[in-house]
Amino acid sequence: MFEEQVPPPFESVLRCDRHDRFTLRLGEPWLDVAPDAQGVTVTTLIGVHRFDMVILATGFDVDLLDRPELRGLVQHVRTWTDQSVAGAHDANALNRELGRFPDLSDGFALQAREGTPTGVASALARIHLFNWGSTISHGAVAGDIPGLATGATRLSAAVARDLFVEDADLHEARMHAHDEAELKPTRWWVPTSGGVSRG
Repeated sequence: MFEEQVPPPFESVLRCDRHDRFTLRLGEPWLDVAPDAQGVTVTTLIGVHRFDMVILATGFDVDLLDRPELRGLVQHVRTWTDQSVAGAHDANALNRELGRFPDLSDGFALQAREGTPTGVASALARIHLFNWGSTISHGAVAGDIPGLATGATRLSAAVARDLFVEDADLHEARMHAHDEAELKPTRWWVPTSGGVSRG
């Protein structure tokens, strides 16, 4: 997944290709980008190109420490380094990167490291991560169009399950307290002590 990536949707490429000035350049990595008052000069392995503007999509990183909303919890989040899939001291840069990914539950929830206080572990289990950070645990089902339907279905089923289980005692109490007659007497049906009586 990290080496091959996922191509853009075929329909999107066709929409762009309808424009006369559209060009898809494959195998032409950029070596330099130089903006000036008239636009941008881009140097590639094949040549030099001029553009009015460029949009750079340089990627992103998975680092829970960068998320201020998780600051009080991040030290308790179990990552793939904790799972020994990518050793914490591995010299391989890719393994260090993969090791930072959180080790998510089957429902995309954060999981706690061993020794985490119960209250903190419970809070983590209520945080579901449905983005690139779920890739090592779930594959490409959160950020790539071909897998979104699978990922969204898996996520929604897990959240619905967790909400139901959390209120299971309440649901059971309501079921036992249920006191609504299924059949009420009418002019066509009147209950009798010995069974069913038809009018």
